[in-house]
Amino acid sequence: MVGKACEEFVDPNTKKLRGRLPSYSESELYSSEPSFITRLLTPTGIFSILSTIIYCVSNAQILIYYLFKPRYHNGRLQLPVLGWIWNLSRLLAFVVLLIPAWIQMVGYYFTNSRIIRDVRYGDKARRNRLDIYLPTDQHIHDAYRDPRRRCPVLVFIPGGAWIIGYKAWSALMGKMLMSGTKKVIFVSLDYRNFPETDVEGMIDDVRHGLEWVFQNIGAYGGDKENIFLLGQSAGAHLGMLATLVNAESLSRLNKSQNLYQGRVESTLSIRAFIGISGPFDMIKYGPHFHSRGLGPAILNSVFGCNTSASDAEIDEQLAGLSPTLVLKQKILSEEAINYIPPLIFCHGKADKTVSFESSVDLYRACQQAECKVVKLKLYEGKSHTDPIIEDPMLGNVNGHDELIEDILTVVDAFEIKQDPEITTSRKLVKRRGQPRLAPKVCLRLAAFCNPF
Repeated sequence: MVGKACEEFVDPNTKKLRGRLPSYSESELYSSEPSFITRLLTPTGIFSILSTIIYCVSNAQILIYYLFKPRYHNGRLQLPVLGWIWNLSRLLAFVVLLIPAWIQMVGYYFTNSRIIRDVRYGDKARRNRLDIYLPTDQHIHDAYRDPRRRCPVLVFIPGGAWIIGYKAWSALMGKMLMSGTKKVIFVSLDYRNFPETDVEGMIDDVRHGLEWVFQNIGAYGGDKENIFLLGQSAGAHLGMLATLVNAESLSRLNKSQNLYQGRVESTLSIRAFIGISGPFDMIKYGPHFHSRGLGPAILNSVFGCNTSASDAEIDEQLAGLSPTLVLKQKILSEEAINYIPPLIFCHGKADKTVSFESSVDLYRACQQAECKVVKLKLYEGKSHTDPIIEDPMLGNVNGHDELIEDILTVVDAFEIKQDPEITTSRKLVKRRGQPRLAPKVCLRLAAFCNPF
């Protein structure tokens, strides 16, 4: 209904409404939500479920092959599966303990009428898709009646160790952002995982996705001049690299004849980048990932390193794909620094998967490179997944979620043209309370078993 193409109502030359928008009755605009089963049995619901199952099965088959295949590193036999078996057992316990919450989230993701799923943004098979979370059911209609109602856009890149990332993993964050009185559009961007591609291919997907959002989000009531890029874990790493690559491309605009203008414009529209719990130095933290089951052979393959390459060649490849080293070693040109948007890094100090020092190191590297605006926020007692899984599941009758409030505070700060300082007062942010999605004891046990 409200998702009719905007071209029907907007003149592409004047960008103004042509004629009247179709009128809808109150019953059409505010009709009651269909039942869970009814929405699951629609063609869209069935397609979404089948595509998710196919994705999980196909990636599981490929991943099992890479885990069980013996490899040699520096003349020594390595069996990556041993570390993964232990982590997988902990992950299964984590998932089982949170089954009550997962059931509710599956229902929310597949049945909520404000989520537009599987929007295609590229031609790289099934992974070039994204989900769009609207603030209200009638937002598209309202935004084209009054363009002043267009709202900020938060583009989120989910994590997953570059191997199991998927756009549906961010449903919890989307739900929390949609629960606030602050209207924003949340876009969850999917991308190809390893072994379908390596990190460079993932960065290309992210850049294509940003380009699509810049060119098309206006049709969904979003403000293309007010786009924020977010990423968590591996998604933060890819988002930061995409930001640096776009800045470099923009600085070379006058020298390149083959640069696609849309990507440059999308870079200019990014108001800020918010990196959450990101691994930004693959050489420094590589051994830590190895100890947690992501062996050197797999990690090097993820980053596109040749299996026969020397250690020096591998380090050179990893450095070029590590945001901290790209800035420290001045791999990025000085001109490109001027095109880097404001950067905000958020990290839990109890993170065992990626040490908070990763964000601290990148923060210092950005300061040394004289990036325009750089902020750092560390959260006491927060793990790698607390801000995006456990905290939203825990809920709070007062609507308090520190990370979500900090994100919305940054958005508000830009809208009122302030410095994007993350404050502790959060006077600009008002949110409705959210119920707990699982028993508290289950959440605590899950946090104990969490391999991340």
